[in-house]
Amino acid sequence: MLNLTRRVGAAVVGGAIGFGALTAMADQPATQPSNQDLQAQIQQLKSQVAELKSNQQQQSQADEEQAVKEVTSEADQNSQLLDTGSGLSAGWDPSAYKFYLSSDDGNFYLHPGFWTQVRYVASYKSSPENWQDGFEIRCG
Repeated sequence: MLNLTRRVGAAVVGGAIGFGALTAMADQPATQPSNQDLQAQIQQLKSQVAELKSNQQQQSQADEEQAVKEVTSEADQNSQLLDTGSGLSAGWDPSAYKFYLSSDDGNFYLHPGFWTQVRYVASYKSSPENWQDGFEIRCG
């Protein structure tokens, strides 16, 4: 009986080894790709990567050009102090040393300005406690 147990044990161990070898061989494909096939796949992948990079660069250039156009048009719109087509003009009049606003037909002309008058005032009424003095500033 001891002999039978050894034989059965050897058969089980041999079967397990054989089954493991079969499963390991089943995971591998029947034929390996050749070096030429692998090189062709590598070249194809390289060309796809190059195409993607090219598309990405073109898209980023298009986005940049669009942003520049938007900024330029907005700057052009906001750079005008007064609308030139409205019939108004403004600027500095060197002969009068003033800024002016005027209509193109001459019916309206404005020199905005500011003037100030500063003077010293003193008042004394018969006792030193009633002495008042100071500056007055008048603006118009």
